[in-house]
Amino acid sequence: MMETNLPDKKWFIYIQDHHEGPFTVKEILDGIATGNYPADGFVWNQNMTDWLPIGDVPDFKVAPPAAATPAPRVVEPQPTVPTQTNEPAFTLNTGGQREEPSQVVVQIKPLQKKGKPEPVPLNIEDAREYRVVRPEYISTQQSDGLIAEPTQELDYSFGTQKRKREWISLNQLRVIFLILGLGALGAGLWHHPTTRDSIQGVLSKFSPFPQLSDVDVGDYERLKSATRVPLSQGVQIELAVSKADPLSPTFYVSGNLPEGAALELYAIGVSHTLLNTLEFSGRLEGKLESHLMRAGPLRYADGKVIPRGEYRVFIMEAPAGQPPEVEQSLATLTKIPRQLPEGLPKDRRLVVEKSIFWGDRDQTYLARLKDFHDKLAQKATEELSELRELVKLIDSQYSNTNSTFDRLKVQTLGPRQAQAWASSSSIWKQLAVQLNNGFQKMNQPGNELDWIHLNLYRDIQAIAKKMNDLHQNQDQPFSAKVPFTQVMAEDVSLRASIEESLLKFKGALLRLEQSPLDANGIPNRTVLDAAAPAVSPPPPPPPSEPPMQQPTETDSNGA
Repeated sequence: MMETNLPDKKWFIYIQDHHEGPFTVKEILDGIATGNYPADGFVWNQNMTDWLPIGDVPDFKVAPPAAATPAPRVVEPQPTVPTQTNEPAFTLNTGGQREEPSQVVVQIKPLQKKGKPEPVPLNIEDAREYRVVRPEYISTQQSDGLIAEPTQELDYSFGTQKRKREWISLNQLRVIFLILGLGALGAGLWHHPTTRDSIQGVLSKFSPFPQLSDVDVGDYERLKSATRVPLSQGVQIELAVSKADPLSPTFYVSGNLPEGAALELYAIGVSHTLLNTLEFSGRLEGKLESHLMRAGPLRYADGKVIPRGEYRVFIMEAPAGQPPEVEQSLATLTKIPRQLPEGLPKDRRLVVEKSIFWGDRDQTYLARLKDFHDKLAQKATEELSELRELVKLIDSQYSNTNSTFDRLKVQTLGPRQAQAWASSSSIWKQLAVQLNNGFQKMNQPGNELDWIHLNLYRDIQAIAKKMNDLHQNQDQPFSAKVPFTQVMAEDVSLRASIEESLLKFKGALLRLEQSPLDANGIPNRTVLDAAAPAVSPPPPPPPSEPPMQQPTETDSNGA
């Protein structure tokens, strides 16, 4: 559950057909004192499972003022009532002396003034059923008359009143069984999807959605509305961004999935809207608690703030760890093929996409973005020129290496042939060192964002590696005296792979040169997986030559 940062204002009070809040305890008590809130209303906070009457909540119980001791009450003398039996009654004489009776008169009510009903005389057997429970008054004689004084407590629940108490206990027992039956019935209905959706829809209207002061009013209403959509109408997910931290975004995600639903959030920056970088991606995760998840803040791995700009946010269910109720709800969804950015999982059933803009789209942002784009356009032009030179250099070296190797392999291998190969091989070795140094700088963490056409640079690196493998294979007959027949199969395979890669790379450069610039003057980023333009294919490799006898040095005809 998200913290509201308002520990005192956490109480809601239910009034007629709606609830209000949050309030402090004092605000609700003041409202009751002024008549704005009912004294027998119901209250709730996020730590309670259900609404409770105000009188049952300890926080709202105020200590009552100390009760004043009742003053003695003067009771006028009552005439003695003759009994209806043949036995004498219990009486008080004027001399203060008590006569021993054979029958006892027990007064079951406080002494009454004149004009009130007189106490009913009872025999001793009935009197034995009294128990001490409430204060009564008996009369004592003083010089100025009879005064009623509290003495002991008597319980006069006997006869028909005893039967009434037994009937109430039985009725309470019936109510208990009725509640248990309704609870069992409710539990059965809860497991029925349609009924559960209806119950959740009703309860969501009475369970207050947490107050979020750090989001826009419109976003807050959308977050709250998503929780009230029954699951039978489909999964509903909403997203809002907190305004609390102007440097790092925190996300609020709400939905109508059951409690504990585990979600993942992916944020992908839209390339030409980001300041001082071409790309950004980040991942957050969390769980719905009371239909709300708070995820973030979103930053770089080293803690740096993310760039201002536009982002595509994808919300998906986590691949594992879902509660059974959530898994049951997600089972109704089907996996829909989607065109998702590279690096995002493609096998999720729940995928919700939202677009947000992080930061202020003000004049400062627009001016800085234009300056960044101008630098990118200049760098794109420089990269394109460098890529042309690289592919031309590698293509030329590929032709020279193969020409020298093909000329020497048909000659008798001697010192002159070895010297000729060493001279040609040194040119490639120097070029390979220069290329490797450049590629190492490009592959350092963080530096990959400094290249606009990074994919093309990585592909020229792969071609250079194949060239190096080809050169090492062709060098074996000259440096390790390996027969030419043992390297020819690998030689043919490497040549075919290099020629195919060079063909695709040249096609990508051609498309890049012919493609229009975007609105910012930057050419579109190109990948080599696209279809290559119509270019004449290379001729097929010559048929395998029959094994030839390795000539001796004495048979050499020269280089």
